[in-house]
Amino acid sequence: MPSLPGVGYSEEIRKIEERLEALKDREDHSAAWKTVELARHKDRPQTLDYIKHGFPDFVELHGDRLRFDDPAIVGGMATLDGRSVMVMGHQKGHDLKERQHRNFGMPRPEGYRKAQRLASLAEKFHMPVLTLVDTPGAFPGADAERGAGRSYRPDPQSLRAGDCAHGGGGRW
Repeated sequence: MPSLPGVGYSEEIRKIEERLEALKDREDHSAAWKTVELARHKDRPQTLDYIKHGFPDFVELHGDRLRFDDPAIVGGMATLDGRSVMVMGHQKGHDLKERQHRNFGMPRPEGYRKAQRLASLAEKFHMPVLTLVDTPGAFPGADAERGAGRSYRPDPQSLRAGDCAHGGGGRW
């Protein structure tokens, strides 16, 4: 560019350099977004897929024994290396109909109570608990508060180091 008296190009050059830096950041962002897309892919294995593959003798247990069964949480008994174990996890669903049925993997209070019930059964029968966490978080609707105080209160006598785990955006 020819230099004109009284006209400075340094400001214009600075703006162009800022745009180039923004484009570099955008490339990093797209790589991160690809990772997010892979993690959210509808054909990605979910809890029941892992259970079907690794635990052919799995017996699913249903319900929280207070209201109803929350299909967002699946769990039950199986054997691993000849030992009985309790397996539980989130299930989002593979197609729209199943995702709606399973509330897109977002547990309600009944799901948390179900998980607590299964953990108590495992403790009673001296079974290790295997949890598969894959959740977007707790259900944010108004009915998520129904019985919430009771559903998240653990029995202090049953808590020991290593007994509790947390994933996603739930209440614990």
